[in-house]
Amino acid sequence: GDLPAWKLTRTSVVLHEFTHALHHADLAARRQQHPIWMVEGLATLFETANHEGGKVVPQHSQRLAVLQQAVRGKHTIPWAQMMRLSHPDFMRNAVVAYAQARYMLFYMLDKGLLKKFYDEYTEKESYGDDKSALRTVEVVFGKPIGEVERDWSQWVLAQKVPQVPFMGVRTKEEKGTLLVEDVGQFSNGPHSMRICARASLLRPASNNARHSQ
Repeated sequence: GDLPAWKLTRTSVVLHEFTHALHHADLAARRQQHPIWMVEGLATLFETANHEGGKVVPQHSQRLAVLQQAVRGKHTIPWAQMMRLSHPDFMRNAVVAYAQARYMLFYMLDKGLLKKFYDEYTEKESYGDDKSALRTVEVVFGKPIGEVERDWSQWVLAQKVPQVPFMGVRTKEEKGTLLVEDVGQFSNGPHSMRICARASLLRPASNNARHSQ
């Protein structure tokens, strides 16, 4: 929706943590412990989502921009390695890891395979022999993990990064003056107001003007 930036941030945190709560409840009922990539992947997947037709539908976020940069720079974590990361190792490369975990599951969702993946993985027989979920991914996609990752990378680069409301003032210095490039969206009580100001030149006050005040 068209929410101010601060509301987007607050809403994302609430949805992220609520998803954790739901997932942990399911883990307790199943007596399972899922890998960190899946735990954070689910939470980040639903942290940016819309409610459409009675369903929660994940939307692209700025994590996509982070991931696309990592894909182009060949800095992503190989899927086989990602799925076996411990919590401390995951957090050592948190910026990329969170974005990648989200979009590994987003890719499954986009291909209509997320529910099938989760159901297959959480079956007692599958879970017992495949804690990382690597083999489950191969079964669900019907191809080796390397091919899944290759197709995923191409899919990631084909996605469009959304515009996110900017809260604040973006400036730059040019020839001794301060140029205001953009003023973002702010919240005004129950309503929001968008102010756009481009190429407004702010000149520093003269010494005489300062002394006269």
